[in-house]
Amino acid sequence: MLAFPWVHWVSLVLGVALMAPGSSPPPPDPSAVGSSSGEVCTVRFQMADPGDCPAYGPGAQELQLRQLGLVPERPLPILPFDTSLGQTTNLSYHALSKSSQLKVYSTVADALAKSAAQIFHKGFVYISVTGQITQNRKILYTTPEGVVRQDEVGAKVTVSTFHGLAFSQSPSRTFGWVVESAYPSSEPGAAADKSLPWLNRYTPVQVYETQPVNGLNWYLVGVGQWLDQKKVALVAPDSSPPQGVPADSRWIRVNLYEQTLAAYDQGQLVFATLTASGLPPWYTRPGLFQITKKLDSTPMSGSFAADFSDYYHLQDVPWVMYYDRARALHGTYWHDGFGYVHSHGCVNLSIADAHWLYSWTDIGTWVQVYDPSGKTPTDPAFYSNDAGY
Repeated sequence: MLAFPWVHWVSLVLGVALMAPGSSPPPPDPSAVGSSSGEVCTVRFQMADPGDCPAYGPGAQELQLRQLGLVPERPLPILPFDTSLGQTTNLSYHALSKSSQLKVYSTVADALAKSAAQIFHKGFVYISVTGQITQNRKILYTTPEGVVRQDEVGAKVTVSTFHGLAFSQSPSRTFGWVVESAYPSSEPGAAADKSLPWLNRYTPVQVYETQPVNGLNWYLVGVGQWLDQKKVALVAPDSSPPQGVPADSRWIRVNLYEQTLAAYDQGQLVFATLTASGLPPWYTRPGLFQITKKLDSTPMSGSFAADFSDYYHLQDVPWVMYYDRARALHGTYWHDGFGYVHSHGCVNLSIADAHWLYSWTDIGTWVQVYDPSGKTPTDPAFYSNDAGY
């Protein structure tokens, strides 16, 4: 048996005393633990006692996702949408070239002979075809205004199938749609990350966090997925009615900056979608209005310029709800540009969305139009001479 110097015996006794039952070892140095280590706090322990865990490691990452609402995933409270609302079974639409004039004939014989036509200005012109006639090897179309020749109009228009979202209850956070297809970025202000999922235009998204970078807001729309404000159009649910609107009524909010529309029933958000409002200088006027007239369909035409350079003529505009003189919420078959300004002052909607709102609204339903950016003119004198188309 080896003989230990007395100092070794003392060290041994002290060591045993330090490890005696009921004593605890000193806490580990946090700097010595890697952020991916599970030794300090497991995910379960981090969830149960976050105050006892350091702000790094897999548990902390899971906690942050849960606090943001990303985990577990909570989908929007969406109701099924009747896509048949967007059907145009008995109609088709055709565009004319901007260099062509629309010629409408009173009879088939006039159309075949190309005589006695009513001629419209060149411009932004679309026709609604209700039937087709073939005679003398010529194809003719019937329209609400008369007969047109197939060889004098353009190709059939493809109508947008986009529609908004109906809700069983108000969503708990800001949401919206991707309006510019893109790969997200992995962090605010960074370049697009092609390892992340591609987000198609019109994809619904929820916003979990917002960070400004170089004058742009960046939105967290998924785990490690950021989009800048130019790529999305958003709705921030707000149950408070516009000033002067009874809380127990229905109202519509049109956000000219985001190009979105939200419909409320007694403070509950029941429907939301994308719009296409007025291009400068044909602004959609901000203000508080009420629906004054509803039409299943109606023609729309006009021009603000004396030389008719901005002339437009649109047959059978569907599901029209006038609320500000000649400005209306209405269905749109001639473009798929929802989420961007596009009109002569009306609030363009997809046909399905306009049909939904037409069924939901009454004469007198409130319509609030506002621009949170403040860029749309609000001075009444600016709109004193326009018809509101």
